[in-house]
Amino acid sequence: MGETQVGGVGRHWRVRIVLAGALVALSVIGLALVDAGAAVAHGYFHGLVVAFAAVSLWEHTLPTGDWSWRNLRGLVLHWLGFVGAFNMLFALERQGLLQRNEVALVALILLGLTVYLAGIYYDPTFLIVGPAVALAAVLAAFVEEYVFVILLVVALVVVVVLVLWRVASRRFGG
Repeated sequence: MGETQVGGVGRHWRVRIVLAGALVALSVIGLALVDAGAAVAHGYFHGLVVAFAAVSLWEHTLPTGDWSWRNLRGLVLHWLGFVGAFNMLFALERQGLLQRNEVALVALILLGLTVYLAGIYYDPTFLIVGPAVALAAVLAAFVEEYVFVILLVVALVVVVVLVLWRVASRRFGG
């Protein structure tokens, strides 16, 4: 009880919801670190990418148990593409071509797009998480004064949507 069938393997839906909420929350923290000019922000974002990639690898390989390079190649290249683009953003900031707050917003929107695309190809949970991450960046740009309250609401909405998605899929056999 409390598990869904994905690829023939039972998955605990609560774990997916907690992971999704945690990833959105960690993204918001990354935005705050970059915007505040924290020296650890660049490394934090690399760690964040590792967290997102690890979750997507876990979700992608758990049903089959196939950890072969042939199975993982696309996913690994997907996340390395984001790392490359992310490093280019920070290079532009170091050269003075972009301001720190712009880099933070673009990095979060880029992360949201990368997560969304991972949802299309690997894990449908990311179809909700990706837009939530990007929306967090957009909200931060428009409502900087109340950003953390709004971002908390976005994270809670993601969790609620995932719970409703789970309930609907159980009820309607999807």
